[in-house]
Amino acid sequence: MRDGALLNAAESIVDLLESDPSTSPSPRLSALSQRFAALTTMSSAPAGSRYRVEPEGNLLQVSPTWLLAAGWQTGAFSCGGYGAPWSTSASDHEGGCYNIESTTHWLELIRLFPEQFSEEDWPGWIQGDAPERSAMALVQAVYAGHMLLRRASPSDPDAWLAQATDPLAPSRVAAFLHHEGPWSATASTALADCPDNLLDCAEGDRLQHVEGVEAKVALLSDAECFDDPISDADLDAFLEGVSAMWPDADWVEARDQALQARSGAGFATDGPAIIKAITSVIGTPLSCPAETLWEHYRYSCY
Repeated sequence: MRDGALLNAAESIVDLLESDPSTSPSPRLSALSQRFAALTTMSSAPAGSRYRVEPEGNLLQVSPTWLLAAGWQTGAFSCGGYGAPWSTSASDHEGGCYNIESTTHWLELIRLFPEQFSEEDWPGWIQGDAPERSAMALVQAVYAGHMLLRRASPSDPDAWLAQATDPLAPSRVAAFLHHEGPWSATASTALADCPDNLLDCAEGDRLQHVEGVEAKVALLSDAECFDDPISDADLDAFLEGVSAMWPDADWVEARDQALQARSGAGFATDGPAIIKAITSVIGTPLSCPAETLWEHYRYSCY
């Protein structure tokens, strides 16, 4: 993972709703999970590919705050009993925190990322108290949808996003891809007809979802950061959640590096440092799936 991207990301820490710790058992854990997922979107280097690679800083990077707001909108962040304002008990919805669907999101994940997702893993991989895996699945499903928007734009989607005059175009496209799946018809229509305001191309449940996410992003951004120190229990729970995604990584070394990176100063300082320490050990977790993208759709990474 690129140091520059990490440093840039560290400037915008996840803003959590101000809450009483007694009613919110582990807000640090859920926020750290979202942060890990968001940081992985900044890495895109398919080694050995004969196709062009994604340029650094692709424009559909979703923020940690957006991920937390998306989970709040879809199911009160119901992957675990995190307390108010999140759900107080884990949901049994098979799509996990983000209501991921088997026939849209998951289907494309197993098609484009077969080394990480499989048909047999559904729904246990994301169901229940699995915020780390759920967040990663959503990030990669949105990233897949971003690449598949090649069908709707004469240029690559990043070029379209760079020219769109809607200042919220990237997050709105991401919300369409979350709510409707990687083949979102609304996202395609927006690219063709609504560059000034993508909401003009949304209606019904889709519009309500996007507006709900944006309202929650605003609330989170205005909140006071919950900045307690990250405990051993929080760190170990987080590592347990992410380790299943990369079983061949040296997680003993990753934990050692994370502990060395932790200063005790609080989440805002130690969260990014821990993420950087972990990713330095496990390598690059997310990249453009050049081979499968070409095999199934004859699209190259751009």
